[in-house]
Amino acid sequence: MILQGMQKIWKAEILETVSQGFRKAATAEANVLLAKAAAITSPTATNTITATKHLFQKTILSKKSTVRTLDAISELGLKNGMRLPTNKVLEMAEKFLGIGYKEAIAGSGRFVSADGKRVFRMGLNDLLGKHSGGPHVNFELLVPNLKTGKVKVGRKAHIYLTD
Repeated sequence: MILQGMQKIWKAEILETVSQGFRKAATAEANVLLAKAAAITSPTATNTITATKHLFQKTILSKKSTVRTLDAISELGLKNGMRLPTNKVLEMAEKFLGIGYKEAIAGSGRFVSADGKRVFRMGLNDLLGKHSGGPHVNFELLVPNLKTGKVKVGRKAHIYLTD
């Protein structure tokens, strides 16, 4: 009983730590972008808006930002079943999701891109390796389900954690 209780606490701490890391990284990136925008703009509002828009477009299209193809999983070089260290997986997840992603339900470990087409999942059972052969995360591309009018997973990659 005590061991199960401790496992639940550890699971919650792992998810919260990872979730906070994503939020901090997104906030830090946004602050850097706003600082750059402020530094390159003139006092007029029109120039400020234009410069800020240009800066955000440049970032969105850069290699560091969101992948923009129909097959974002392949563009990142991810293959179902591959093994990567956790820090590399989290880097890839940020690129995969892009600016403005959200955790669908707080503490769920399910992060959705701003456009709702890409999902990165790292639920407790995934991280603890309770299924699918060991600790892993999921990168998913969503596509429309013509029968239901909702979305479904069109392509998915399990990436196993090496550390």
